[in-house]
Amino acid sequence: MVAHYRLTYLFILTTLTATAQDTSQPSWRRITVNPTDDFHASYSPDGRTLLFDSDRSGHNEVYVYDIASKKTTQLTNSAFKSDHPRWFADGKRIVFEQFDQGLEIYAMKSDGSGQKRLTNTPGHNAAGFVSPDGKKILFASTRDGNWELYVMLTDGTGQKRLTGNSGDDLGHQWSPDGSKVVYMSEIEGNWEICSINSDGSDYRRLTSHPAADEGPRWSPDGKTIVFTSDRDGARSLFLMNPDGSSLISLGSLPGGRSEGIWSPDGMHILFVSGAENEADICMINADGSNLRNLTQNKVREANPSWSADGQSIVFVSAVDGNLEIYTMFIR
Repeated sequence: MVAHYRLTYLFILTTLTATAQDTSQPSWRRITVNPTDDFHASYSPDGRTLLFDSDRSGHNEVYVYDIASKKTTQLTNSAFKSDHPRWFADGKRIVFEQFDQGLEIYAMKSDGSGQKRLTNTPGHNAAGFVSPDGKKILFASTRDGNWELYVMLTDGTGQKRLTGNSGDDLGHQWSPDGSKVVYMSEIEGNWEICSINSDGSDYRRLTSHPAADEGPRWSPDGKTIVFTSDRDGARSLFLMNPDGSSLISLGSLPGGRSEGIWSPDGMHILFVSGAENEADICMINADGSNLRNLTQNKVREANPSWSADGQSIVFVSAVDGNLEIYTMFIR
């Protein structure tokens, strides 16, 4: 499990292709059409643009797709792999990773201009997430030997270490108000959920169980944390208060293997279920009711993300042979 998350945060992805059994998907809209793979799509905050990375140029670069004009624009053009782009909350800037001798964090304007390298240390710097107020970036780094969490200003200055643990600290996310960070920490060889204030104070261990607890994510109102665990003998989603109390299981989720992804209104949770090359995107109500598959194919579907209004999702699927970007209206 430790190796799995190290690979995840090194962003080493395996290219998978498969033949679809049923390409009739009336609720889907296919966005990209190319012979290579596209990954990690997300809606812009205003819902007008999709941000993603693709290896269509021979290695991963960052692209945007304008939904109205159906125009795709390449934003990065480097000699190295550029991927895992994420929007700033105002949609005017983008943070992303680029791999040369190691992973480093960059930022640029939403049109690709003004690209700037924000980190420059030995080891890897990755998984940058912009704070809700747009002033700081939370990220993971191996500069001190293992994966620890750091913050910096969005221009790359003021870099500060938040965590100090003999094991890795990963899977991080800002609380909705930006005051806290929730993450998964490797404690005595096992993943547990922890939190810390955004200034590095008030460290708290929220779970303590022999099973691995992973993928913590705040609810939009900041009152609940969802995470995954196999503590009940099968992979499941669990909910708890931000202090670790009132633990609730949402029930066994067959094959569930990804973190829960809250809808903007906090009423629904997306997750990915199944073996990697046959994974489906599923949704469950936040009270554990109405579990359902949104996709059901013998191919890989992954990287689901909500639109800001919660009306649709964007994801990748190999239903047509290779990983392409699709959108689906939910409600």
